[in-house]
Amino acid sequence: MVGAPTLLLVLEQALNGLQYGVMLFLMAAGLTLVFGIMNLVNLAHGSLYLLGAYVGYVVGDKTGSWLVAVAAGFASAALFGLVLQVAVFRFMHGEDLRQTLVTIGLSIMMADVLLWIFGGEIYQFDPPRVIFGRTPLPIVEVYPTYRLVLLLMSVAIGVLLWWFLNRTRVGMMIRAGVDDYGLIPGAMGQASFVIRGLGNPDAYESCAHGAGRLMSRRRARSTLSVEDFDPVMGDTSWQREFAEQLLDEHPSAYKPIDVVMRDQADLVEVEHELHAIANYKGTS
Repeated sequence: MVGAPTLLLVLEQALNGLQYGVMLFLMAAGLTLVFGIMNLVNLAHGSLYLLGAYVGYVVGDKTGSWLVAVAAGFASAALFGLVLQVAVFRFMHGEDLRQTLVTIGLSIMMADVLLWIFGGEIYQFDPPRVIFGRTPLPIVEVYPTYRLVLLLMSVAIGVLLWWFLNRTRVGMMIRAGVDDYGLIPGAMGQASFVIRGLGNPDAYESCAHGAGRLMSRRRARSTLSVEDFDPVMGDTSWQREFAEQLLDEHPSAYKPIDVVMRDQADLVEVEHELHAIANYKGTS
C-alpha cells in the first residue's frame, strides 16, 4: 500500500503548480490585453510564442548567449505580430467570427511551417549559469533556481502590470477603452448619454464628447431671449431668475444632442440615456 504523501512532496508539488500557473499567466496576459484593448480575437497568439521560441533557440545556438536569444525571440514575435496587424487584422476590426477563423488558420499554417523547418525534435538550451542549479529552501530542502527566478519574475511582471494599468495616465487611458464607460452630455434641457466606445480606428478610437456650439456666446446673447428657455426646459428645475445671464448657454446655441449621437452610431454604443430633473450652471 502506498503511503500518504509527505509534507515535503506536497510543498514541492505546490511550488511546481504555482510556477506552472505563473507561466500560464505570462502567456495569457498578452492575449488578454490584446483582446481587451484591441477587441481582437487572436487565436494565433500562441503561434507567436512558438515562432519566438524557435528564433530564440537558433540565435542562442549561434551566439551562445541566453539573453541575446531571449531578446531575439521577443523581437521576432513582436515584429511578426506587427506585420499581422498591418497586413491582416486591421481589415477585420470588430468581426469576431472572421477573426476567429483567420487566426485559427494562421495558427495551423505557422505550426506546420515550423514543423517542416525544424522537424519534430525537442530543442532546448541551458539558462545562464547564474540561475542554473538548485537553491536551498526551508522544508523542501532544494528547488531549481531557474524555476524560482521565473516565479519571482512573473510576480514582478504582474505587479508592474497592475501598477501600469491602475496608477499611470496611459494605463487609465487603456482601461477607459476596455472597462470604463464614457459620458456624453447634452446642453441644458437635453439628454445625456452613458456610452461605451466601439474603438473605431477610422476615428482614432474617439468620438464627439458633447454637443458642439452652433452659435458663439456673443451671437446667442444678441439673438435669443429669456422666453426661449421655457419650451426647451419644460419641467426641469433650473435657475430661471438668472436666465438673462445664461443666454449664451441656451440649448439652441448648441447642436441637437440626438443628431450628434445619430451621426456617431458607428463610434459609440449607448448604454443608458439620462434625462435631467434639475440643472445648475454657475453665474458671475
